[in-house]
Amino acid sequence: MRREFYDAMFDELYTSYLRVSQVMSALALMAVIIAVAGLFGMATLLAGRRRREIGVRKSLGAGTLQMVRMMLVSFAKPVAIANVIAWPAAYFAARRYLDFFIEPIPLTPLPFLLALAATVAVACAAVVGQTVSAARTRPAEVLRHE
Repeated sequence: MRREFYDAMFDELYTSYLRVSQVMSALALMAVIIAVAGLFGMATLLAGRRRREIGVRKSLGAGTLQMVRMMLVSFAKPVAIANVIAWPAAYFAARRYLDFFIEPIPLTPLPFLLALAATVAVACAAVVGQTVSAARTRPAEVLRHE
């Protein structure tokens, strides 16, 4: 007869879930870092490419807020579309992970909406910083170099 404590049995069974959770957390963190770096890079590129347009609009009387709004709309649309495209794969991956458990929790749209809000917020932060710095440059300096 073999005797074991329940907590030892639980620890043995739980270690595989703990490892999967740790690996998924590390991969998710790396993905977020890469995505944020990519968003900031794209925002820098977008503001750099549209620097002349920003200078022309500013010389015609547009304000910084109008330019920031224009850049946010043009940058937030692709981010939102990319989120919507990624949702089915994320749903099936999450559903498969949750099916490993005896009583899986229901998968609601809330995590997907939170992910959308977080990515749009990061994209907006990247665009606002780059656009404000481009909009604060004197139009004469931007147009002189073109």
